[in-house]
Amino acid sequence: MDNPTTSPVRQDSDYQSFNSKVSAETLYGCIEKVLLASQQKPRHFVETVDLQVALKKYNAKRGKRLEGSVRLPHKPLKKFQVCVLGDDVHCVEAKENELDCIDLASLKNLSKKAKPAKKLVKKYRGFMASESVINRIPRSLGPRLHRMRKFPTLLTHEDSMLAKLDEVRATIKFNVKKVHCLFPIQFPR
Repeated sequence: MDNPTTSPVRQDSDYQSFNSKVSAETLYGCIEKVLLASQQKPRHFVETVDLQVALKKYNAKRGKRLEGSVRLPHKPLKKFQVCVLGDDVHCVEAKENELDCIDLASLKNLSKKAKPAKKLVKKYRGFMASESVINRIPRSLGPRLHRMRKFPTLLTHEDSMLAKLDEVRATIKFNVKKVHCLFPIQFPR
């Protein structure tokens, strides 16, 4: 009787291409083909492209989590709502730029009520906070923002709000919690 835990290794050409390094020309060629195909035959839904990266000399079983953020040269999401948690100056500037804002008094009220705070955190994908307000956020919204990985980006009075907004919209956060199996398991019949 065959042992069901062992699986034969695939030796076809598709499997070998996944197992080797991909050159930059091949990667750019594939991306150009995808973009060209999307322009020739437009779809009525958002298409996604998955990129899998294998890290060398990284053991995910040891319990260390890999977290970080990457700033892309373009904005990946069109509908990316950002809320400004700011002082009076930043709230006025946010209203001029048609952004939602929460002042210090409203932030203090949110710290007392859990449900409206949770609803606020779910509504927005990103947050920006003034220097004077960012010290008070851990007490009011901190646990909810940290749990959903949406802690606000620092907004100073010297920074341009629109430039900072573009930076927040173009930044993607990632985390690796566990190893995902990339090889299909085949059991003998």
